[in-house]
Amino acid sequence: MYQGKPVYLRNVATEIVDGPAEPEDYVLYANAAGAPQGQARGEFPALTITLAKRKGTNATIISEEALKKVGELRGDLCRKT
Repeated sequence: MYQGKPVYLRNVATEIVDGPAEPEDYVLYANAAGAPQGQARGEFPALTITLAKRKGTNATIISEEALKKVGELRGDLCRKT
């Protein structure tokens, strides 16, 4: 609103362009050409996990529990791909 009247895009822009499409993947994992024999080559979807330590908690316990959970999920996630 400006001076009690609505302001439309056509009043302030000469060209309106829809931006680029949303990416399908934000993170990729790739084995390089020099990867050991027997490993799949190419790009694969990847997962990034972020943890934050809260004040008063034990970082060692948090990291051990996180690694344990990732280990439990690893088999399920690998089978689904």
